[in-house]
Amino acid sequence: MQKALVLLVVLLMPMSGCLMTPDDFPDDIFFDTDQFWLTYGLDNWEMANEYVKNANNETTSTTVHELDIDFSDTESYNPEVWVDHFWLAPNDGSPAQVVDANTSQNLLYTPQGYGAFDLRFGMVLNTGSVYWHGFDQPNNSLDDFAPFIRSAWFVFEENRETEFAELYVDGPHEASLGPPRAIVIESTVSNVADLQFDPVDVTWSIYGPDGAMLLNHSATVDYGDSVTWEGFVAEDVPFGDVTVVIEGDGSATISHETRIKMSYSGFMCHPETSRPCPR
Repeated sequence: MQKALVLLVVLLMPMSGCLMTPDDFPDDIFFDTDQFWLTYGLDNWEMANEYVKNANNETTSTTVHELDIDFSDTESYNPEVWVDHFWLAPNDGSPAQVVDANTSQNLLYTPQGYGAFDLRFGMVLNTGSVYWHGFDQPNNSLDDFAPFIRSAWFVFEENRETEFAELYVDGPHEASLGPPRAIVIESTVSNVADLQFDPVDVTWSIYGPDGAMLLNHSATVDYGDSVTWEGFVAEDVPFGDVTVVIEGDGSATISHETRIKMSYSGFMCHPETSRPCPR
């Protein structure tokens, strides 16, 4: 879980018009002033959701972490100006949210899938002014504003098999700003102690959506023993589904526990800066 606390001071610049529709928030930003103190906390801005899949590649369990943006410490220094609504635009195809500030001080959002998203959020004042949390100029370094990111763990397990199923990892959400920065695999294969006393040669292979091999590894697992392989793909990670094939030669009975992470940790880009997103 990652938490961030952000303190910004807001200039109350009047704007024409009233509350915008959820899909049409402008790009006005918060400026420095002594008139308004905005405080918001971010919980789960960056998180790895977990998907447990069976040998038929059906998701049997899902853990999806909810983003919580807390404005409860926001304070106006001007009694004639206050926050009327908070808003959030996920930009992942799901509806934007508009929350009455008199009802709730929190924006809660559950992502539709994993990836990096150009999520925006902000507030609407009783004057009709609409603000969001971005910056007022592009940045030319790694300090560019990081998108809202969701990594994903895909967890697989098969027991006492002579041949494993092919494992499919679902690709990122189609609205993701780019592919994962890395693929991480942690897989343990055990040569089960049964009537077959032979060692088994095991090969792990990871394929991209076009069938190209991304990673490959082989090891010998002795009778009654287990081998753990940790692999890492950090260059030219494709955008789309990934297939994992674990093969063992011979008739030995084997089991595996495999975790594959589609990682967006450290994903830094923005379409309007010098670090464009890789799509």
